[in-house]
Amino acid sequence: VTHLNGWYTVRLKAIFLRPNGGPIWAGGTDPEYFRVDASEEILNGKPGDKGGIIVDSGTTDTYLAERLKPAFDFAFQKALGDPTAEYHNDPIELSPDDLELLPTILFVLKGHAKSI
Repeated sequence: VTHLNGWYTVRLKAIFLRPNGGPIWAGGTDPEYFRVDASEEILNGKPGDKGGIIVDSGTTDTYLAERLKPAFDFAFQKALGDPTAEYHNDPIELSPDDLELLPTILFVLKGHAKSI
C-alpha cells in the first residue's frame, strides 16, 4: 500500500471469476474459478507508471486498465459460457435472475513489506 496524492494504491496478485455469482465459497464442494491470465505487470503496470489501483468504498464502479481488457474479457466469457460476452461499463437491462448469474469477481491483493 503506498500513499499517492491523497489516496492509497494497492497491488494485485491475481483476479478470479466465479461463474453463476454468489459467495466466493459457501462450503460443500470447491467452486469453479476462472483466473484472469495476466502477469502482475499487466495487472499493476510497470514501476514508475502514473496512476495505480485504488480501492474506493465510496463508489460502485470498478475500472480496469485497458491493457488488462483482453485477458479479463476471455475469463469473463469462460465464466459466462458465452464466447461473445464483453465486460463494459454501459448500462444494460437484466432480470433479477440474470443479475444473479453474473460471475463473482475476486481481487487478490498483494501485501507490501512496508508503506511509503
